[in-house]
Amino acid sequence: MKPTNIVLITLDTVRADHLHCYENAKIKTPTIDALANSGVLFEKAVAQAPLTLPSHTSMFTGTNPNVHHVRDTGGFVLQPSSVTMATILREHGWKTAAFVVAVVLKRAFGFNQGFSVYDDRMPGGSGGEVMMRNAGITMDHALAWLNSQPRQSSQPFLSGCIFMMRTSRTFRRRQNFNVNIRAIPTTRKSLTWTSRLGAS
Repeated sequence: MKPTNIVLITLDTVRADHLHCYENAKIKTPTIDALANSGVLFEKAVAQAPLTLPSHTSMFTGTNPNVHHVRDTGGFVLQPSSVTMATILREHGWKTAAFVVAVVLKRAFGFNQGFSVYDDRMPGGSGGEVMMRNAGITMDHALAWLNSQPRQSSQPFLSGCIFMMRTSRTFRRRQNFNVNIRAIPTTRKSLTWTSRLGAS
């Protein structure tokens, strides 16, 4: 089997019933819907934890919080003994890179394991850092890395792009709830790039 490039995009805090492909007719998500129509849509998916760090740790290790011991956001660190998807793929020749927007997934919590590139810089004023980086900046960094990878390379890659989408605030401002998520530039840019990747 030919090695496959993998781009994993997580939209943290987005509920399934706030996407058109999960039968919400009031919200338009055409780019996500196009990916769902051309790929596999999971109708029953259960998160191992309702918190960002433990949930992402479960996704990347394939284990539950009682196994990887990251049971909350803050105060817990993924141990070096844990085996992540990024570690396995890198050992088998994949290039690995991750781009995150929130401090809860910084390398201090051990989530950088297996990634050769882990972009978690969130500079703020006076030399400090902010809690959350603008998603557009994160996407620009991710796209710059992805576009630097040779299209015909024999070495596949894994790229993880993790966004915090505070959708409830957006919808609260739109009284008619007739939201077109394609109009959000970062979402459109990331999902369009992913769909083109599959066709290239």
